[in-house]
Amino acid sequence: IVRRKKMGFTLPFEVWMRDKMRSEIESVLLSPSEKLSDFISQDGVQKIWNNFLKKRCSWSRPWSLYVLKKWVDKNL
Repeated sequence: IVRRKKMGFTLPFEVWMRDKMRSEIESVLLSPSEKLSDFISQDGVQKIWNNFLKKRCSWSRPWSLYVLKKWVDKNL
């Protein structure tokens, strides 16, 4: 271990998003945001979430939308 190169550590976002965080993320993503309605299609958000649940897209796409919506709700 002392001479081994550094190894990265990845947090299990995908697992959390499908389990412990699912209800929180769904409540945010599936609630329309008036502040973002001119920029982001709610149907598109729904499609990304469904694709994530079907393992058709990475966790990072719905996570980015989740973070954006939370930030907008708090700061704008």
